[in-house]
Amino acid sequence: MLFTSGGATTQALLPLNFAAAGQPVDYVVTGHWGKTALKAGQAVCRRQRRRQQRGRWLRSIPARASWNLSPDAAYVHITANETIHGVEFRELPDTGSVPLIADFSSSIASEPLDIRRFGAIYAGAQKNLGPVGIGVLIVDRQLLERAGQPRADIFDFRSQLKAESMSTPRRAGTGTCSA
Repeated sequence: MLFTSGGATTQALLPLNFAAAGQPVDYVVTGHWGKTALKAGQAVCRRQRRRQQRGRWLRSIPARASWNLSPDAAYVHITANETIHGVEFRELPDTGSVPLIADFSSSIASEPLDIRRFGAIYAGAQKNLGPVGIGVLIVDRQLLERAGQPRADIFDFRSQLKAESMSTPRRAGTGTCSA
C-alpha cells in the first residue's frame, strides 16, 4: 500500500509504471471520472475507449461481451462508482489474465472489498480516508515489478514503496528523510 501525493488524479502515473511503451491500456468509461482517467493517461499510452453511446454519458454499464478488450493490454481500468452519473460496478468484470485496475475514490472503505481480484486499486483520500491531496494505491506486487516506461524516480511506484511512501528516499541507517 502506497500513500501518494496529488490525490486520485495523479494516478495518470499508472500507465508509466505498468504499461510498456506502445502497449495498449483499456479504459471502460462509464462517466466523468472514467473520462478523466482516460484523458490523464493519453499522454503516455495507446488506449482504447469503450463507450455505450457516442457523445453521451453512460447511464449504465455496457454488457461485458461488448467491450472488445485487447488481449495484450497492460491492464483494464474502471471507475468503481461514478457518483456524478449514478453508475456503479456492483459486480466486478472478468478481465481474464489482464489485470483489473479500479478507481475507488467514491467508495473505498465503504464496504468489504476483495483486493485479490485487482492488479491495483486507488483512491483520492479526501472522500473517505484523509485530507485533500493524498491518494492511496494498493497494488499487487507482481504488477509493481513491471518495468513500465522511463520516468523520474519520484514517479516510480517501486521507489515510493522503498521510501515507505515518502517523496524522498531515506538515508541508509539514519531513519531520517534526506533533504
